[in-house]
Amino acid sequence: MADIARARERVQQGRNEETEGRVVSELMLGFWRLLHAKAYEHTLWRDVLRFAYPHQPVADRAQVYDRLDHVNTLRNRIAHHEPIHRSTVGRTSLDLAAIHTELQDVLKWIDKDLYAWLLTESRVPALLTIKP
Repeated sequence: MADIARARERVQQGRNEETEGRVVSELMLGFWRLLHAKAYEHTLWRDVLRFAYPHQPVADRAQVYDRLDHVNTLRNRIAHHEPIHRSTVGRTSLDLAAIHTELQDVLKWIDKDLYAWLLTESRVPALLTIKP
C-alpha cells in the first residue's frame, strides 16, 4: 500500500488530476514484480491470471514472477550504473539475450499486437549481436 500512496503523491505533485491511469503509470517495476509474488498466488492470481495474461499458454504466476524478477534486476543494475555485460565483484554477469527473450514472453502473453510491434521496432536484437 505504501507504493500506491507514493504513486498518488507523485501524481499530486505534478499538479495533475488524480486518476487511476495516472497512479498506475507512477507505480515502479518492483511493485509489479512483487504483486506477482507467491504470497498472492491464492488471494489474487488463482482466478484472474488468465485475464491478465490471456496469451500465456498455461497460466503460471511463477513464470511471470521469474521473468519480471530478471527484468527488474537488469533495470536496477542500469539505474545504479553497474555493469550489465560482464561480471563484477560479488555479481554475476547477466544473460542480456535471455532477459530480452523473457521480457518479450511477458509482452506476448499480455498483447500479441504489442509483441509484433516490438519485433519490428526494437533495436535490442541488433545491439546484442554486435555487442558494443
